[in-house]
Amino acid sequence: MSASIMEKTRGKELRSFFILSLIFITVLANLPALKNGFTNWDDPRLVLKNPDIRSLSASNLGKIFSTSYIGLGGYTPLVVLSYAVEYRLHRLDPRIFHTTNLVLHVLNTLLVFWLFQLLGAGIGASFIVAAIFGIHPIHVEAVAWIQGRKDLLFSFFYIGALISYVQFLRKPGGRRFYFIALGLSGLALFSKIAAVSLAPVLLLLEWRVSKRIDRKALTRSAPFWGMALIFIFLGFLTHSPATSQATAPHLSITRGLGLLFYSFAFYASKTLLPFGLHASYSVELSQNQAGLMLSLAGLAIVMTLLYLAYRRDRGAVVFGLLFFFFTLLPTLPSHLVGQPYADRYMYLPLVGILFALSTLFPTSLTQTRQPQRGMAISWVVLILVGILLGAQSWRLNGVWHDSVSLWTHVLRIDPKNVMAYLNRAEARVSDKSYDEAMSDYDQAQGLTPENPNIPMSRGAVYFLREEYAKALIEYDKSIALDPHFFEGFMSRGVLRARLKQFDKALEDFTAAVNLKATAYSGHYYRGLAFKELAMYDSALQELEIAYRISPTEQCRAQIAAVSAEKNR
Repeated sequence: MSASIMEKTRGKELRSFFILSLIFITVLANLPALKNGFTNWDDPRLVLKNPDIRSLSASNLGKIFSTSYIGLGGYTPLVVLSYAVEYRLHRLDPRIFHTTNLVLHVLNTLLVFWLFQLLGAGIGASFIVAAIFGIHPIHVEAVAWIQGRKDLLFSFFYIGALISYVQFLRKPGGRRFYFIALGLSGLALFSKIAAVSLAPVLLLLEWRVSKRIDRKALTRSAPFWGMALIFIFLGFLTHSPATSQATAPHLSITRGLGLLFYSFAFYASKTLLPFGLHASYSVELSQNQAGLMLSLAGLAIVMTLLYLAYRRDRGAVVFGLLFFFFTLLPTLPSHLVGQPYADRYMYLPLVGILFALSTLFPTSLTQTRQPQRGMAISWVVLILVGILLGAQSWRLNGVWHDSVSLWTHVLRIDPKNVMAYLNRAEARVSDKSYDEAMSDYDQAQGLTPENPNIPMSRGAVYFLREEYAKALIEYDKSIALDPHFFEGFMSRGVLRARLKQFDKALEDFTAAVNLKATAYSGHYYRGLAFKELAMYDSALQELEIAYRISPTEQCRAQIAAVSAEKNR
């Protein structure tokens, strides 16, 4: 056997060993996620109580592809479609949803391994980068949170598009890879609008692979820019205020941009020092002195490492940092609505940071030869770092076991996080732990006494306890805090209906309808109030409006019942 054949055989064996190792360590670090259930952080709206995933009919598929879930960034039809397929096969078994997430993360890890080799990294450096990508704690949110599916799925198609484009640039006659990249780009955009960053990143690839960005490169990138603009338009077209989250404060453009620029320091530091990771970072994060000092310390270390890497391969550092910048940039809208930081935002941008630092790894892009002893020390250090990262990921995956453990972890790190108190209280109400829920609501009210959601939620607990007088006092407080509070009027109306005060309930439902004329619940309950008052024509009118907004079986049955009573 010739030396070249033996070398190729050894190379294939080493590659196979690295692939199997990546699968093993990625699964191992994230294995606790498979034991997790659903949480109350968007899972009810997008999975548990989402009627759109209950059917794969043509009409329902049309609705999935024409709806933006939870705001502008919620146009994720392929993600919702994947939930629908899982529901069709396994109903609401959380293990299936979590398994899909983990499989996607493993596939993305392998794609990163492949991409780095195509971009000239040695197999050792590619393995190290992919291993860090697979076990890094900052990726736990995307893997362990069922709604993290959008980051996993769009990254799968996104990295696949990058790989195809590199092959197009490097292989003579490889035009088919260009169209594959174009198709994968569309799939990425249907998974998450953040994939609009692919267009400028492809120009980066042109520069990295071809060493230039000429007119041909700009022409080749034009269809990708066009698709990006189309999907931005689709995001706005399918966006509805009813699907938006109203709990986060909207910020000025100046402050939003300031938080965006701080986020680069925040994420860079979390790459190197992944401590204090949790599900809900507050807007005031940049004002926390301890956190700010940690971020600046981490940033200083990262900048030092980037400087050392720059001395070895400045092109790799420039490419990596620009990749990081472009892929993080689509999070700007989240900064402007008061949700500036999230671990999942770093899922794809981490590839850029790792690429920039990859020249420091053994058998790196520059193929620098190191003394045998130095090489051994480098691998030992990397293995120890990998164990620490994997152990941290294992621990954080367990945090996502249920809603109470998730928000308790957030509050352990950030004891002034109002949203965490509210979400944990909601979970405790579901568990019928009413005293603990009230304690959480008290904590939240002490932090934000002007928030009308808190007395409304306290009223709901009293309602469940059948302490109706106390519930009414809380609902009155919520409406006093915000005279335009739709949920407050609805809650008080339902309570008054329970107390057989249908005339007063009708007043509340009417006020709610005047605030949100397109809300199904307002018209539906207003119709029921008219029914109880024997005002059957008005009842039918309201119920028919509700049915046009959302054609539920419950509403259809009420229309039939009112019609029957009217014709007696």
